[in-house]
Amino acid sequence: MRRSVLIIIFVLVSGFVLGCSNTSFVPEQTVSVSSAGEEEGNRIITEDTLSPQIIPEKFVSKVLDEKSLLRLQEELQAETIYDCTYSTEGKEYEIPKLDSYDKSFLVFLQAEDKGWNLKKGDFIKISFYMANEFAGQSMDIGLIHNNKYEAPFTCRGENVDDKAYFSIQLEIGEDGEYYPYLFNVTGKSDLVRSLLVEIK
Repeated sequence: MRRSVLIIIFVLVSGFVLGCSNTSFVPEQTVSVSSAGEEEGNRIITEDTLSPQIIPEKFVSKVLDEKSLLRLQEELQAETIYDCTYSTEGKEYEIPKLDSYDKSFLVFLQAEDKGWNLKKGDFIKISFYMANEFAGQSMDIGLIHNNKYEAPFTCRGENVDDKAYFSIQLEIGEDGEYYPYLFNVTGKSDLVRSLLVEIK
C-alpha cells in the first residue's frame, strides 16, 4: 500500500516522514568517492547514459528475508531487485549516477554491505535528481529494518533548475540498522543522479 507524502506528518511503526521535496535544499557534492564497482549486482555506473538492464537469475537480496521478497513481488509488483553497495569517504553517502529501471527495487548499502545504525529520534534524509521529464511524477522511497521492508512513501518530483528533484526525510522510531530503498513506479527507466543519504 502506497501513501503520498505531503506536508502533513505521517506516523510509521519505525517513525514518521516529514515533507517531501524541500526545494530549498540542494545536496552538496561529495569531494571523493569510491564505488564498489566489482560487486556482483551493483548498479553503480559512470557513463552518462542508461545501461542495458541486467536481469538477475534469482529474486534475492542480502538484507531482505524470503517473506519480504515474496511481498515485494505480490504487493508492489517489483520485477527486479538490486543491492547497491557503495563506499564513500567521510560522513556523506552520495552516489553520482545509477540506473533506475521501471519496477526495479534498489537497496542501498554502505561498504561491506552495512546499513545505517540509527537511534530512535534520528532523521534520515534521502534525496536525488532525475531528468526534468520526471517532474510531477512519483517514486517510492522507504526503509528496510530487521530484514523486512516497510511500506513505501510516494514522493513526487519537483522542478528545480530544470531537473526533477526528489527528497524525503524520515524520523526513526526504533533503534537498529536501516537500509534505504528506492522503487521506480514511473513506468519509465532513467538515471538517478546525486543520490544523497544524510543523517540528521
